[in-house]
Amino acid sequence: MTATVLVFSKVIGTVALGFLTGAVGSASYLSLPTISQHLYSSGTKADVCDAQENLDRLLVRFGRIVGPACITACASLCVSFAFATKSARHPYLLYSALSVPVACAVGYFKARPLVRAVLDVDADAESEASTPESTDTAETSQLDNSVYENVSLSPKVKSKEDVSERVEDTLHRRVITQSISHLGTVGVAVSGIFGFGFIISTIGIYGDMY
Repeated sequence: MTATVLVFSKVIGTVALGFLTGAVGSASYLSLPTISQHLYSSGTKADVCDAQENLDRLLVRFGRIVGPACITACASLCVSFAFATKSARHPYLLYSALSVPVACAVGYFKARPLVRAVLDVDADAESEASTPESTDTAETSQLDNSVYENVSLSPKVKSKEDVSERVEDTLHRRVITQSISHLGTVGVAVSGIFGFGFIISTIGIYGDMY
């Protein structure tokens, strides 16, 4: 390959690394906190479901963008190293290309359990074991066969049901908020790895040209 094509390939790989750094960083600092912001205040079942749906949509869009960018970055830098002359085969090309699989591995093994923890929360499921059985609070009068409600029983049952629902909603909110928070931390680490490769590649290209 000509020197111009190799330089162009280096630039493409470097630009792809810079794009990955910004994309992962923006998702970690902006998108993920936005998903969980409503859970800090209310944390209702509707908010939990919305958080799960928003995270799922974000991951789908993110995969469509990041996947091709990773392939482009790694392939361009590897091609630039493989087809360069011996004097132009600088190690920075391999180091920059290696940042892509390392970042992907960290993101996969660290983020996947956190994502599953969020998506596996079933906010609509009702815990039959923790919910007390309904008690017949109606009584029939022996005088005129009228039906009256025993007010001494129904408030207690409703109170227990409300407490059980509140505890369950709180647990769901805590699991999701903590998982999303840790997911943002993993995203920052992945973005840092991409950024490290981007800086190395940028400095290397500058050194090749000047």
